[in-house]
Amino acid sequence: MEMGPYDRQAPELSRESLCVDNARAFTVPEHRYNEQQQQQQMIRQLQRQQWRLEPPERLRRPKLTPQALADSRDRVRDGVYLGANGFSAVQRRIAIDSVNDEYLWQKETGLREPAFREKAQHLLILWRFIQRVSLSDLELSADTAESHIHAHWLRAAAALRAPSLSFSADLERVVASFLGNLFDGRTTQQPDASTQLTRDQATVRAMVHLFLRALSSRTVQRLFREACQVGDGASNKQWLQERFVSLVLDLYDILGVVLREVTASAGLNVAGGQSNPVPALVDNVLSLIYGRTHFSVLRDEVSALLLDRQPPNALSDALNHAFHVFAAQAKETMLVLRQQQDPRPERWGGMGNGSPTQSLWNSRWLLDPGSVRCNSLENETKRDARETLDLVALAQLIREFGCIDITVERGKMSLRTALSFDGAMAMAPMELALDGRLHGFRVLPSGISTVIATAGGWSIGDYLTMPSDDGRYLNLRFFAFKEETKGSNTPSNNTPESMWTSPTKSPGTMVRRISLSLVLEQDLGADEPMDGGYPKDVFVVLHGTVCGSTYTRPSSGVELCRMSSADRSVVWNVLKWTPTVEVQAGYVAI
Repeated sequence: MEMGPYDRQAPELSRESLCVDNARAFTVPEHRYNEQQQQQQMIRQLQRQQWRLEPPERLRRPKLTPQALADSRDRVRDGVYLGANGFSAVQRRIAIDSVNDEYLWQKETGLREPAFREKAQHLLILWRFIQRVSLSDLELSADTAESHIHAHWLRAAAALRAPSLSFSADLERVVASFLGNLFDGRTTQQPDASTQLTRDQATVRAMVHLFLRALSSRTVQRLFREACQVGDGASNKQWLQERFVSLVLDLYDILGVVLREVTASAGLNVAGGQSNPVPALVDNVLSLIYGRTHFSVLRDEVSALLLDRQPPNALSDALNHAFHVFAAQAKETMLVLRQQQDPRPERWGGMGNGSPTQSLWNSRWLLDPGSVRCNSLENETKRDARETLDLVALAQLIREFGCIDITVERGKMSLRTALSFDGAMAMAPMELALDGRLHGFRVLPSGISTVIATAGGWSIGDYLTMPSDDGRYLNLRFFAFKEETKGSNTPSNNTPESMWTSPTKSPGTMVRRISLSLVLEQDLGADEPMDGGYPKDVFVVLHGTVCGSTYTRPSSGVELCRMSSADRSVVWNVLKWTPTVEVQAGYVAI
């Protein structure tokens, strides 16, 4: 029988590893009993279903195998089974119920891979938790962080100048070194390692360290890329489900290896020599959620994941949602492969071609961390808002736009992230038409489909660009929205400073307008004019403003996500926008 996270001796992280003793701050005997009862009931139901699907030989009726069920999907119309002759009425009813059961694939997976559900549950809990962490939760010294950033930024720039076949390994080592120094427990001030606050802080830092190491891992990046490259199999739901299950199981094992490296880099040791320390980290995260007021907003949601109820099937619904995200990215990958095999002529208008200034955009641009400013404009006062930014949203922004390859040609601009740690560039770049009209783009610079919401739950895709005649200036506007309902599981820090987060309850749809101005500038000491200058003498200055608003849908209207870009443009034009965040940054050509 599949056991829950508290039904077996989970591998513990020692006091030396996460500074957590064996006395748990969180004990849930009622969770264990309820989960056991639920799982026993599910096993009995599956056994009864399996007996029906494979009746005894003495009944001498055709066997309805899982493959037959898969083949029968196209023969069910309006609740009527149109299969072959010889099936009994019971078998027909089972076939129809199986087709309509959106959780059937999870039940079948549980029979083949008993550990899948528990491991997926652990990953979902860790993901929900890391989405609640902001930079201020790390309690790092600003001077210490800036010193580490500057030193490793120079090393990262050197790695990114190397040929694409070799820079990925060097870049991963640079990131690992930076994170190891930043979260090194031996250099972190710990006045009393026995205090509960220090133990909690160690858990938060270990979780953040694990997330960032996984995000920059060549192994993890390659795992996701290969899982999504299913070719024409993207139209086969059963095949996609099998790939998704393999992805979850492999990712869980890889995170266990990375977690051991994370604790070792900080001078910590994993207790007991267990094969995978992830369950112990999950237990410590649960202690934080149920023991710290700061993370109390996650209690109801995490309890639902643990019990798979309140609302019913909470874990099953979360797994279905994760699968749909995976399927959307796999479909996007399939479309890109088809387009590469059958390219069609592109029609773009806008900024002229071939000007010397325009060609200066065509380079690899690296964000200068010392130039980044982020100020809140709330209450008509300006204050530094960097520490209140969500960690996951900030990590995604850096992943997408920290280092980008820009190409301007034929009236369009393409952006492709250079932060590809597995050595493979994004299959499709983010493409923007430079014609001053509203359009929608399909993928982010990393190749992630815009069908998938950002880390903060925002849907983004609408944009317009307004280039100057000489090509030195480029104004862009991006529009994002988040249609939340009561009980939304998208975490939020309730701070207006973050462009990707906002309060979880709103009378309407929350919308954001991100206005960016990019300007090509030249070093004061450059010997040649910009038109004839070398890219290394040129840099890009970015100014941006994030404005917020709320869209109230008419009673007879449709949701923003169901509108066309043209219909949404009408909404963007009539809304009243309020500035909330001001950003500034600079990029250097490498």
